[in-house]
Amino acid sequence: MDPAPEGARSEEPPPAGRAATAAVQRGLRAVLRWADEGSAGLDPGAMAEWERDLLLASWDPGARLPLAVLARELGDPAGPEPERVAWACLCVTEWALESGAVKAGLAFAEAAARAWPDQGRYAWAAGRLLRTHGREEEAETWLRRAAQLAGRAGDWEGQARSLLELVRPRQEGSRRDGDEEQAPAV
Repeated sequence: MDPAPEGARSEEPPPAGRAATAAVQRGLRAVLRWADEGSAGLDPGAMAEWERDLLLASWDPGARLPLAVLARELGDPAGPEPERVAWACLCVTEWALESGAVKAGLAFAEAAARAWPDQGRYAWAAGRLLRTHGREEEAETWLRRAAQLAGRAGDWEGQARSLLELVRPRQEGSRRDGDEEQAPAV
């Protein structure tokens, strides 16, 4: 998984572009390390210094500020709050997708779902974004997980959204192929 923003396609990105690329990659690695191993591998002092650097930097605040939230959360000696980590990841996702950095955006969407693994809405968001960008197999995995989590939590709306998203491509494909009759418009 290459979390480098696709926006850095030119021969040499401007200094702010390099800073953003490096920070996004560092943030993604830190979130995934925490999701896989817990806080043991993260140095609170280094995270606090990184947060300070992000807050004082002058490049795009759309990426910098959510990354600063990640640095603060991941460096918290009491342990990060999964919901804050997941939300910050989705903020980076939004920035990355708006900036044309699709791979980074999708990687952070998946990181959000991994950061708060018991919350089906983040799994649904990852699945939906992956599907939108043509990554069907990964999308289906996240959407199935979202439906299961929502069902366990009694979140009928989340479960319905996830299941609807799971069947949507099949329905659209069957309509195009003429395999099923179309339902009348309501």
